[in-house]
Formats: sequence, C-alpha cells, structure tokens
Amino acid sequence: MGYTLSGIDYSTDKGAKRSSGDAAPLDCRGRFVHGLLGAVLAGGGSRRFGSPKALALLHGKPLWKVAAERLGAVCDDVVAIASDLEVASAIGIETIPDRCVPMGPLGGIDAALARAVRTGHDATLVLAVDMPWVGTKALNRLAEAWREHDRTVLPLAGSPWGFEPLCGIYPVRALTPLGEALANRRLEVGAFARGLDPTVIDTGLQQACYRSVNRPADLPSRCASDEPTRIRHCSGRP
Repeated sequence: MGYTLSGIDYSTDKGAKRSSGDAAPLDCRGRFVHGLLGAVLAGGGSRRFGSPKALALLHGKPLWKVAAERLGAVCDDVVAIASDLEVASAIGIETIPDRCVPMGPLGGIDAALARAVRTGHDATLVLAVDMPWVGTKALNRLAEAWREHDRTVLPLAGSPWGFEPLCGIYPVRALTPLGEALANRRLEVGAFARGLDPTVIDTGLQQACYRSVNRPADLPSRCASDEPTRIRHCSGRP
C-alpha cells in the first residue's frame, strides 16, 4: 500500500519488482546482481555558497562531474537531481527535478527513487554534490554491503546521527515511508534515514571526508599543499 501526495503515487508495486519471468542476472558466485542507480544530489542555487555548488570547480572540474564520475564507477546508470534551471541546464547528464518542492534533501532522494522505479533499478546510491572527498572506494564498500544485506546502507560518520544520510543506498521500497514522511512534512533527512533501520558501515574514510563544502574558499583550502595525504585518502586516489 502506498501514499499519495499532490497526485503522486508512492506505491512501489508498479515497476519496482521484476516479473517471475524476468529474473535478475547472477554473478560468478551465483548471487543475484541488483541494479543500482547513481544519483547526484545537485541541490539548487546554493545561496549561502554564493553560486551553485554543483558548478563550482575542483581541480578544474565541476563538482557535479566529480560526483557523477565516481558514481559511474559503481552504478549501472547515473542521473543528477536538480530543480534549479541554471544548474540543470549546465549539467551534462540526465537531470531530474524534485517531484515535490520545497522538500529539501528528502525531495531529492524521492526523485531519485522514483527514477529507479521507472527504470527497474532496485535501489539508488545518492551522493550530495558538495561531498567531493568521498571516493569510489568508499562507494564500492557501500554497494557491496547493500548487495549483501539488501537494505538501506549508510556510511559511519560524525554527523548528529552517527551516519551520513546524503551518501548512501536506499532501496526502492523506501518510497512508501518516504511518501508518508513528505505528506506529514517530516523533512529531517537524518531522522527519516534512522527510521529505516539502516545498516551502517565503516567505509574507511575519515569523518571529515563527509563534511559539506559550504564556502568557495573550502575547495582550495582542502587542496592546500600541506594536506596532500588527507586529500588522497578522502578522494580515494592511490
């Protein structure tokens, strides 16, 4: 049973499950291979940042592209969630607006999960665009844990909840409780994620790697010559 908000059906029964004649492929160990959609949470105009964070540059590359490339190394397909027209028009991959606005980060997760349902993916790996220090190694560990546990998987982090809800894997069945949360204006993303009873894993990253970029000065300062070891560790580079 699902929820309806502004005409949106939050039931995941339609299109979320494979038919009995459309079995998932198996890996070399005979386990089911789950389809994983990557979603860059590109945000909006980033008024506090002064300009759209998604378009800010790190080593000459826009942050949306940094996130998309890392998700692309782990996921079957990658999209960006962006309701701001300026941001969406500048992003070079498929962009999807929030279905319900303004709902904050939960609206982005909702849009990503709805896209996953439409394309037959089993879950979505979301990554906030302002977390460029999360590398593919950490994302791979999240994907491995999800394939093992088949439930919401989030990284251990020093946020108020002990995990980071904007870098993690949400199965499409989370759309039903998400619809209820949006309908009741319970928009705190950490509280929502905690209600899913997630599997929380140590990805090997320092807690600082999940810190958001809040000012333009954060980007060059985090790349300063006196911090090369920490940057390599956070970005997943060898």
